[in-house]
Amino acid sequence: MAIGTDAVAATASCVAATAGLLTLAVYIVLAVYAKRQIDEAKQLRLAHTRPFVVIELIPTRLTVSLQIRNVGSTMARQVRFEWDKWPEFAGDYGKSALWDKDSGASLFSTGITHLAPGQKIVTVFDSMDKRLNSELPMRYSVDVEYSGPDSEEESADYNESFVLDLNLFRGLWVPKEKTLTNLVDEVGKIRQEVSNWSGSEGLLRVMSSSGERIRARHDRPMHWVSIKEAYERGGVRAVARYVINEVRQKYGLHDWGS
Repeated sequence: MAIGTDAVAATASCVAATAGLLTLAVYIVLAVYAKRQIDEAKQLRLAHTRPFVVIELIPTRLTVSLQIRNVGSTMARQVRFEWDKWPEFAGDYGKSALWDKDSGASLFSTGITHLAPGQKIVTVFDSMDKRLNSELPMRYSVDVEYSGPDSEEESADYNESFVLDLNLFRGLWVPKEKTLTNLVDEVGKIRQEVSNWSGSEGLLRVMSSSGERIRARHDRPMHWVSIKEAYERGGVRAVARYVINEVRQKYGLHDWGS
């Protein structure tokens, strides 16, 4: 009998120990999962609160522009650029002081002190046709280094690498851009159209709409009935008073003498 009791006790102890180990394993899994969720939330918060500076080439019909912008939500500071090789140019844009290391231009020498969220800097990079038909390098790598707040509102350093590949624009059809000249032409067309609406004395001609004409035709029989009733009540004078009142109501006139 004692042996049976000892076996039951031993079995219970084993079950309890196993349950304890399983509980511990569950707690460990939950702790690892919670830690992973916290890290992901931190990374997501960092992505929404950090600066993000990009450098890219923008094609137009005649040129290729270089654009630097902060697409993040906070200020980027001390923005620096490191080219794998210094750009060469097919057009005359390379003669700009911006690309002369000894000119004192700060964009690529000392960098940008601060770049606000949404702020961008754009400059013409090269002639599109001349560049694509030249033997110059068509691909550049640029490292961008800058600092800004992290998810803990402390300063952090960031480093991104970008590839500027001009071959992407071969055979690319770029939509025609609207320029100031196009705007002036459109304003001229609007002015001409407005002048066509005006009469010889500069007064605006107003045409009644089809809805107004339809409503007038619909009301015409009612007017004749009213005129007949007015004549029966007071003769010609009553008809005259009715017509005068109708004209006043239609054109918003007032009888200032009454």
